[in-house]
Amino acid sequence: MEKACHSVPEFTDLYRKLERSVTLSGKSQSTLTNYARCLAHITLHFNCSPLDLDEEQILDYLHVLKSKNKTPSESFFKHTVYGLRYLYRIYELQ
Repeated sequence: MEKACHSVPEFTDLYRKLERSVTLSGKSQSTLTNYARCLAHITLHFNCSPLDLDEEQILDYLHVLKSKNKTPSESFFKHTVYGLRYLYRIYELQ
C-alpha cells in the first residue's frame, strides 16, 4: 500500500476514505487490509486511481486475474471485486 501511496498520490486520500468507511460500518481490520491491498494492486497495475478507470479496463484487469493459473488466489480475486464495489459505493459511483 505504501508503494501505491507514493506512486499515485490520489491513493492516499482514497485509502483514508476507505479506512473511515470500513471503521464506521463496523467491518473488521482484515476487511480493510484485504480491500486496501487489492485496490493498491490495481492502482499500481494501471498507475492511476481505480476511480479513474473505465469499465473495460476493470473488466480486462479482472479477466487477467481470473486467467492466471497460479496467482493470485481466488480469494484475492474476490477481495478485488468486493473492494472495488465498496470503493464505488463510498464515492457514489455505482
